[in-house]
Amino acid sequence: MRKTSRTSKKKNKIPENLSDLAAWLYTDLLLGLAVAFVGAGAFMVANPSYKDPSKGNVVILTYQLSCDALEIPVTQSTSSAELQSTLMSAIDNRGKQKGWTEVKPGVINLFGGGSSNSIGTNNARKYKARVTDKTPILDNAEILTYADNNLSTSQLKMRIYLVYKGDEKDNGCQ
Repeated sequence: MRKTSRTSKKKNKIPENLSDLAAWLYTDLLLGLAVAFVGAGAFMVANPSYKDPSKGNVVILTYQLSCDALEIPVTQSTSSAELQSTLMSAIDNRGKQKGWTEVKPGVINLFGGGSSNSIGTNNARKYKARVTDKTPILDNAEILTYADNNLSTSQLKMRIYLVYKGDEKDNGCQ
């Protein structure tokens, strides 16, 4: 056990072992440097406009999440097949309009209508379980349910953030 500075009954100080203190100081220094180097490496960001020289200096496109939301109004009576058709058409049109490739739904905010937040959210959850969970185009999308008190109980609104393959500058985020 290490000796520490403490006063005894006689009010005399017991000296500390200085070699132990030097070892702890050296250990703390190495630990601090390790944390600094790991932290510095964690904040390295890839260059979004990287040009691969082996492919003729073409910019390599990566998947991006768009900040530009696509809003689709639906009703409680909209079926899975109708929703599939509507979404495919709207997503394809947005992709062509923006010049994106491999466009698909990423994150979806599903707003249910109702006079209170609990009614609206409950309507959105029921629609999600009944329709959107069975719609093939939404298989890999993250669907979050919310309420919108400006909608009637038969209305819903889907705010879709799309994932696309393209340049980061085209994602609509400022």
